[in-house]
Parts: sequence; C-alpha cells; structure tokens
Amino acid sequence: MKRFWIFFLLAALSACAGPGRISSAWVKPGNIAFTPTRVIVFCVVPLADSSLRVPMEQHLADDLRTMGFPAQPGSVKYASVHLAAMSRDSAYSVLRSDSVDAVVTIVLKAAGREVLPVEQRSAQYQQWQFPGYYHKVESEAAIPETVTFMHRYWESNTYNLLTRELLATLQTESFDAGSAAQSAHEYGKLVSTHLQAAGVFRR
Repeated sequence: MKRFWIFFLLAALSACAGPGRISSAWVKPGNIAFTPTRVIVFCVVPLADSSLRVPMEQHLADDLRTMGFPAQPGSVKYASVHLAAMSRDSAYSVLRSDSVDAVVTIVLKAAGREVLPVEQRSAQYQQWQFPGYYHKVESEAAIPETVTFMHRYWESNTYNLLTRELLATLQTESFDAGSAAQSAHEYGKLVSTHLQAAGVFRR
C-alpha cells in the first residue's frame, strides 16, 4: 500500500509539472487588436531577489518577437530605473519617450494571496493602471526560493500605454520543481500563445 501511494504521488506530481494550467483569463470587452511599435516585458519580483527577472523577461520577449511583435526585456533598458517609485505620469513619460506603447508584466504571486474574481481583479488593475499595478505587486511578489517544488501562481497583465488601458490579464498555476530557466521558457510560450490567440496584438 505504501508503494502504491508513493507511485500515486509521483504520478500526480508528474502530471502537474510543466507550464501549468490557465486558472483565469480576461480580455477587455470589445478590444480591437493593435500593432505595437515597441513592447516591453517586465517581470516583477522583490527587490532583494531578481533571480527570475532576467530569464522570464528574456524568454517571453523572445517568444513575442518570434511571433512578429517588437518586444524587449525591461531588464535590458530599465535595469536602473525604479518605475515603482515614480509617479504615474513620470512612469508613462519615461516609457513613452522611448516609443513604448505596450507593456506585458509577469509576476510570481504569493501562495497565500487573496484571490478576487477575475472581473473584480481586471477592474482593479484598470483603475491602478500600469504604474500603480507595478508598485502594488512589487511589494507582494513571492520570493522564488519559497515556492520551489510547490504550487506556483503566476499572473501576466498587458497594458496599452497609448490609452492607458488594461487589455488582458492571465492567471496560471503550476506544480513545478523545475529550474528558473525551464519555468521561464515554458511560461513565456504560454503567455505569448495566449496573447496571440486572444487577439490582443496584431502584426
């Protein structure tokens, strides 16, 4: 019996491993896909730990570029720019001065986070706009080492900086013991594929 339960547990872990499943998704009603001039990918992590930031941003940016969208990782251009400490208008000004008209965020959420229905979350994230969301989740992001071999909760938002609107929000969860690089690779594909399928951007 003991061997059976060990086998069952390993099988369950294996089945849940990988990029995980989409737990909720929202796209702005009536959204008309637009062609971005420049997309910046920001991975929001605690200031004390940036181990996931670079690979997550790089993989998602690479996947978006493969699909024909001009994406770049935020850590390349804005490594020394603390957007969360800026006012809303200042943050927009910094990005728009570089012709950035869309941002995609990735955040590793704390396991004990409060989960609101997707309609409430999307309304809240729209009210905060990109700078407010960035500031809020930076202080709440889970430290990567605390979720090793545990449930990982990810969230990705897409904002149009021209209209300052939230275009889409996506939440996923996985049970993954893989490396940061593997997680980045798999999650990048999951998000980029969803954005294309949902018609958020067009080439």
